[in-house]
Amino acid sequence: EEEAAQERSTSRGAPGRRGSGRAASVQGSPLPDVRGATHQTMQAARAAQLRLLAISVYQSEELLLKDHLAWICDQGSRLQTIASTALRDFIARAQTIAVQRAAG
Repeated sequence: EEEAAQERSTSRGAPGRRGSGRAASVQGSPLPDVRGATHQTMQAARAAQLRLLAISVYQSEELLLKDHLAWICDQGSRLQTIASTALRDFIARAQTIAVQRAAG
């Protein structure tokens, strides 16, 4: 009789047991491990954030490279202009010198 009274008091959430009697009865049933699922969800979220960061960095680098390429092309164009101007000046001087020597 004393054991039955003890069992009834513990199943009602008495100090000998954790939680209520209802929780005590649920303890025996297997509950899904949400910690693992939460960890996987967090890992997936971190992976997605890293992918977005990588894309952002790639796009920034791509823009920087395009800017560099445009600058290099611009410098090449300027050098070409300088070179062709110098060549024209050289040819004009050479012709002037040739005419002066022929007249000479």
